[in-house]
Amino acid sequence: MSAEPDDGEAGTDETPVIPLHIAVQTDEVVLGEGRSLFGAQATLVRDETGWRDLDVRAATSDAGAVSVRYQVDDAGLAGIWANTDNLGQVLTALDVHDGVEGGVLAAVGRQEQADGPVLGDISLTDVRLLDAPLLARVLAALSLGGLQEVLGSEGLRFNRVVSNFGFADDVVELRNARGSGGALGLTLEGAIDIGADTADLQGTIVPIYGINSALSGIPLLGDLLTGGDGQGIIAFTYAVSGPLEDPSISVNPLSVLAPGLLRNVFFLESQDDLDRIGADGG
Repeated sequence: MSAEPDDGEAGTDETPVIPLHIAVQTDEVVLGEGRSLFGAQATLVRDETGWRDLDVRAATSDAGAVSVRYQVDDAGLAGIWANTDNLGQVLTALDVHDGVEGGVLAAVGRQEQADGPVLGDISLTDVRLLDAPLLARVLAALSLGGLQEVLGSEGLRFNRVVSNFGFADDVVELRNARGSGGALGLTLEGAIDIGADTADLQGTIVPIYGINSALSGIPLLGDLLTGGDGQGIIAFTYAVSGPLEDPSISVNPLSVLAPGLLRNVFFLESQDDLDRIGADGG
C-alpha cells in the first residue's frame, strides 16, 4: 500500500535521478515456449540526465547472433546500432514474426540535433520471405498470381534490401528503400505509424526481376527494350494506405506499359555507395 507523493517530494519531476551501472550475464533467457536467447550479456548505464548507454548482445542459436546498442553522446544526441546474422531467428525468438528466414542485418541511426528524429540506414542481405501478408496483397492487386504462389510455398528471396530511414514520435519514415531478388525487384517510400498501426507507402515493383535485369544487359537490343542500363521492361507502381491489418491498395495500370524503372532498384550505384551502409551499420 502506498500514498501519492506530495508536490516537491520523492516521485515528482524534481526527484534526482540515481546514477546506475548494471551488468547482466546469463546462459539463457526464456522468452516463451521454444523461444530463447543464449549467452545474453547486457550493460546499462544511467547518469543524472537519464540513460546514456544500453548494450545488449545474445545468440538465437549456434549460428545466430544479435547485438543492439543505444548511446547518448556528450552533446545529448542519441545513436543506435543493430546487427544480426539471422534476422528470421531473432524475429521468431522475440515472437514478432515467424515468416522470415535468414537475413544479415546492419542498421545504424543517429540524431543530428537535440529532440530531432533519428536518421539512419538499413542494409539486409540474403533474406527469404515466407509469409508477408502486405506484400501478398500488393501482388494480388497486381494480378501476379505466380509470385503469390511462390511467396506462399518456397518464399521470395531477396539478395539485398537497403533503405534510409527516419524515426520520431512512433513514426518510421522510409526513404529510397529498394530490394532485389531473382523473382522480384521493388522500391518503397513513405511512412509507417507504429502507434496507430497505419501506413502511407508507395513504390514500384518489377516482376520476374532476373529476366528484366538480363534483358537490360543485352547490348543495343537491351537499350531498345528497356530504356537502358538498370531499366525494367515491365514495372508497376503501387500505393498502400490506411490500417496495416486492412490497408487500401491501389495500382497504376499505365505503369505496366511504361518501359524502364528507377535505376537504383538494380543497385547500379558505385561500389563505394553500396559499401557505405554496411560499413556504417557494422
